[in-house]
Amino acid sequence: MLEGRLIHTSLMGSSITAKVTRGCLQGGVLSPLLWNLAVDRLLTVTNDLGFSTLGYADDIVIIVQGKVTHTVKETLQNALNMVAKWAVKEGLNISPHKTAMVPFTNRRKIEGLGPLNLMVKILKCWIRLSIWG
Repeated sequence: MLEGRLIHTSLMGSSITAKVTRGCLQGGVLSPLLWNLAVDRLLTVTNDLGFSTLGYADDIVIIVQGKVTHTVKETLQNALNMVAKWAVKEGLNISPHKTAMVPFTNRRKIEGLGPLNLMVKILKCWIRLSIWG
């Protein structure tokens, strides 16, 4: 399951076969267990440091809350730096292009929250306004 895997795909008469050198089999029965074994320590460490970190499927979510955007940005950047160091130490990769910051706020204008960096890439920022009546 972990070594010597080949993937094969074809489209409109053309096909390609490639050797998989990393990652777990998509949809494999052991994939969730292997992910849990790999990421459980990260969740424990980040939560022990005061970040609210949750694992869901094959993703993690880091929740940071506060009233001062500069403080929220600094705290979140510290969490991202710790995750990046953990990934390097464990020999794993993070996809910064699949990572985004999603602020939930009822403010109309957010200044000072970005940019955030993950492994020398600037993160996308998706704005989600939460309007409470």
